[in-house]
Amino acid sequence: MPLNQACSLKAFQSNISEEIKSGKPKEQAFAIAISTLKKACGVESEKRMTVDEILKGKSESVKVFRPELAEGIVRAVLERQKTQPNLG
Repeated sequence: MPLNQACSLKAFQSNISEEIKSGKPKEQAFAIAISTLKKACGVESEKRMTVDEILKGKSESVKVFRPELAEGIVRAVLERQKTQPNLG
């Protein structure tokens, strides 16, 4: 299934979910979802950015990417799928 090309948090979460369902490791799913979100939001920066920064279009004050935060987002998406399977 093609990834959601919208510039939104919901699209980002959906893309992580789709990539994990397709068998990709969590870290790779997160990286693909971030890349897709950047393209969808028109962000051309090669710097690491948080999801909030991408959605707000702030490429100036780039925060350091923290893998433990990515793990939390992936965990939340997977948990939501367990409790609400028709949404994911």
